[in-house]
Amino acid sequence: MSDTDDIRNKYIRSYLDTEKFPLSTQQVYPQKNTPWHQHDFIELCIASSGSGLHQTDHEEKIIRRGDVYVIPRGMFHQYSQCSEDFDIINILYVPELIPMPLLDATYIPGYEKFYLCRNLQPGEFPFMHLEEKDIAPVVEMAAELIRESHAAHPGHIFNSLGLFMHMLGKLLSLFSVNAPETENYYLSTADVVSYLNTHYDKKISIAKLCSIAGMSKAALMQNFHKATGTTPLQYQLQLKIAEAVILLRSTSKSISEIAMETGFSDTNYFGRQFKRITGSPPGSYRKLFFR
Repeated sequence: MSDTDDIRNKYIRSYLDTEKFPLSTQQVYPQKNTPWHQHDFIELCIASSGSGLHQTDHEEKIIRRGDVYVIPRGMFHQYSQCSEDFDIINILYVPELIPMPLLDATYIPGYEKFYLCRNLQPGEFPFMHLEEKDIAPVVEMAAELIRESHAAHPGHIFNSLGLFMHMLGKLLSLFSVNAPETENYYLSTADVVSYLNTHYDKKISIAKLCSIAGMSKAALMQNFHKATGTTPLQYQLQLKIAEAVILLRSTSKSISEIAMETGFSDTNYFGRQFKRITGSPPGSYRKLFFR
């Protein structure tokens, strides 16, 4: 096996400490040529100056100032032909582990594609080019996020999440300008998403959700999957685990108490689902976070 093949079969994890906080930032200046590699996190990239050739297994594209793009997990890519002033801001994140209050974010066209990297064609990655008037504000938001995320004062994680959401909202509004207006399944399932967001800790039947949506089970499942990339019950499970992550980090409640509070009647089942989604059992996750 060649060195290149060896690199292409490894996941690069060193930039992101998901046990501490599943959001990391860095400004790469100048961006150098890189070998082929892939990540087990999503990478939001903002080019603020210079240029370079970005290659994936499916395409190659010259990246210039004002380009914003998102690299999905597992996508092989590399940079070459980088200019001396090539500047890229990278925001690395694991969306399932970020305690993101969904509110109406899921209704924004492009949310699933741009933020979650769902419903993409093979080899596709979200990409847009900002107009000159939008570049400076976005770069300043990203720079502020970098400063805050690398700070050591109390509350920097809370502040970083707020800044990330603010920047993401701006980027989604710009990205959604070009999103197809025919994606009406977002609106058709809006009431169901809202109900799950506020009743995630309750026992919910598909029949109840069909009644809320005013559609058959088949139609609900199809439209909900298009809008969120998953089923209603899996979506509810992800909400439960996201809330459990917050409680593990911010309270001294026992694991059984957290399981009950987030709607699990069986602590063992809670532990299995938590490990499946986060990669760590609840107890280990809490120890890693507070180490």
